[in-house]
Amino acid sequence: MMTRQLAIFINVSVEEAGQKFLTSANIFEELQELIKHCKSGVTLEREILERVFNLISKLFRNPEAIPVILKQKHTIFKAVLYFNKEFKGELQMNALRTLHPLMKHPDFKKTCFEEHQFTVSMFDTYVKEVLIIFNESMKPGEENWTDFVNACGSIVAFVVAFPERIVEF
Repeated sequence: MMTRQLAIFINVSVEEAGQKFLTSANIFEELQELIKHCKSGVTLEREILERVFNLISKLFRNPEAIPVILKQKHTIFKAVLYFNKEFKGELQMNALRTLHPLMKHPDFKKTCFEEHQFTVSMFDTYVKEVLIIFNESMKPGEENWTDFVNACGSIVAFVVAFPERIVEF
């Protein structure tokens, strides 16, 4: 039932009016609760996580949604966690699509380090994983332009947020 409800929200969020409505309805706390309680190792719960991150990434088309999610420590932590080859597929890519607009926010780094008390090393896995996606997307004869574009866009956003880490790319 939950996956169907989320599918409806995802479809609604495609339109600008839907993004504004869902943002004004302040569904973000409920989405974070789902992220907190769903386990990626349980098939149905993983599907819920995939859809929640898909929904969040679509809601980010409304700029008012980004600062709200930026304040959600657990959501950001899990987005970084799920951006790992262990979660390859929809969950990993939806985590990337969630992180990308967050990293473009001018307060992303400050909020992560000062408010959420994240460490610099928390983002080491991100660097490793985005480079894997980038390199795999460019294998001769197996090029995946969607993954290439997602990886490149995400790398740019990451480097803007963390300019000191450009040497890793």
